[in-house]
Amino acid sequence: MDAFMLASGFAYISSLNEVIMCFQRVEMSMNSIRNFNDIPSSMMMMKKSGRRRRVFTSRFVIGFELFYKLFFFWGMSILACKACCEFDKSLYDAITSPLEYTEPMWRTLLTIYTSPAILRGALFRVFSVVMYPSMGRRCLKKIKQFLKEGGSRKD
Repeated sequence: MDAFMLASGFAYISSLNEVIMCFQRVEMSMNSIRNFNDIPSSMMMMKKSGRRRRVFTSRFVIGFELFYKLFFFWGMSILACKACCEFDKSLYDAITSPLEYTEPMWRTLLTIYTSPAILRGALFRVFSVVMYPSMGRRCLKKIKQFLKEGGSRKD
């Protein structure tokens, strides 16, 4: 698969999490809830307080979003690095493909690794190797808290 298409796909996949978070905030605002800890865990409390039905702040969607984030931060960071490496290889293959290629290898590598596209890819690789795992660890802590709370959140 083309590395550019793969990297573009990762960008679209990450947008699903943003959409869920936006709709959660809208639903919370409509129910006058400011913090996630203040979301009631039972539907009985929702009926007593006269609040609207929850979809994006339901336990299922919150759990789905947390597991989705964990998958994205840990799984996609590996695949994103792979896509960047394939992009590097495609540039190298394009430069060195002619049979009468006579440039020295150091010049080829200098040309490749000083291009803005490769520098951007290198920065992205550093970000995905350093930041994504730490964000995944943070998400894992949230999942543990989410599973520990179960249905025992504030009512």
